[in-house]
Amino acid sequence: MMKKIEAMNTRLILDNLFAYVALLDINGVVKEVNNAPLIRGGYKRDDVVGQFFKDAPWWSYDSAVRSRVIESIHAANQGKTIRYDVIVKMGDDLVPIDFQISPIYDRHGTIIGSLPTAVDITDRKRIEEKLSLSEEQYRFVLEGSEIGFWDWNIVTNTVERNERWAVMLGYSHQEIQDTTQQLMDFIYPDDREKAWLSIAEVLEGRSAIHKLEYRMLHKDGSIRWILDQAKIMNRSLEGRPQRMCGTHTEITERKILELELEKNAKTDCLTGLFNRRHFMELANQELRRATRFGNSMSILMVDLDNFKKINDTYGHKSGDNVLKKFSDVCRLAFREVDVIGRIGGEEFAVFLPETSRIQAIEAAERLRTRIANTNIPMDQDLAIEFTVSIGVASSEDATLDVLLSHADNALYKAKNAGRNQVKVYEAHF
Repeated sequence: MMKKIEAMNTRLILDNLFAYVALLDINGVVKEVNNAPLIRGGYKRDDVVGQFFKDAPWWSYDSAVRSRVIESIHAANQGKTIRYDVIVKMGDDLVPIDFQISPIYDRHGTIIGSLPTAVDITDRKRIEEKLSLSEEQYRFVLEGSEIGFWDWNIVTNTVERNERWAVMLGYSHQEIQDTTQQLMDFIYPDDREKAWLSIAEVLEGRSAIHKLEYRMLHKDGSIRWILDQAKIMNRSLEGRPQRMCGTHTEITERKILELELEKNAKTDCLTGLFNRRHFMELANQELRRATRFGNSMSILMVDLDNFKKINDTYGHKSGDNVLKKFSDVCRLAFREVDVIGRIGGEEFAVFLPETSRIQAIEAAERLRTRIANTNIPMDQDLAIEFTVSIGVASSEDATLDVLLSHADNALYKAKNAGRNQVKVYEAHF
């Protein structure tokens, strides 16, 4: 009686399983099957039970599928468990299943048959196809829009890149796939730190997106500007980032134009020195710094002597050449921290941070001497010679307007004294 009850319970369990289950003897004959595959395929028990499993209607549509089932039964009889995805015939439908067949042992450890089980994976396959289609569509969009794509597996520290990512840096896709170089190795050295800091902000959860413009190294040694945008696509249950994906858009032409426009907004187009507006901005910054730390500071006002006469005698083109030559000499005469600007037509100013009056006078005399020893060759062995007059003002606590006014007063004193001189502002002027 108990055995009948146990058999009934086993039957109930099998017939209510969502999975497909069968029981084969050592010869591969079906001894039992649950209802799920019969109902799904519209088959009768007599179509399956008592028949060789290899001859079951599920495999009838394809001899190759049937041959693999035979191999799997043989492997199970050898003590191996085989698992693979396969298409089976369920009535008029071809259905994907996750198929497994395992050996069955008696109490003595002898193989007496095998147990095939399967799960319908139609929904899973449909999702996989949609994902595959979405990925393919996304790839087409990326390639069509000439956007580079990178996919960083943070766990394995491997990076996949699409072909466009490689091409914009002068590489073939194969070269990028084979390289041992890391993402940061392609970034211009001066930009690597800021690029990594931006990525780290996202990795550590302080920012939602990495978005940065920086320079990258082309294979030919030139530089390309890139807009890099990325997000974390997957985190572990503990919140650790596992995958980060991003895009690269080349913006070299736009960036060059931006930098040129920025430069033009800050510099004088003829001499390349700072224009009046930007000179005042930088000088005020240096002034605030000097005031905060109690450092001395000086300013020079420089005027080209008799410049109108040069224009009238040699022409405006020659006058422009004189201004350019003066600017070249200035760059060599002063430090990188010194701020040099063209204030007017032939009038220039130099802000000297952390410079005492004595040091400023020395710097002014150095410039005046170099200019006096400079000439611009012309036709017929002629050369244009020119000089400058310089006014010097120094202070440890003054506004920029006051310093400029004091230096301007000293400049006029130098011009009234005969030009080609350096004069220093004194309070009793």
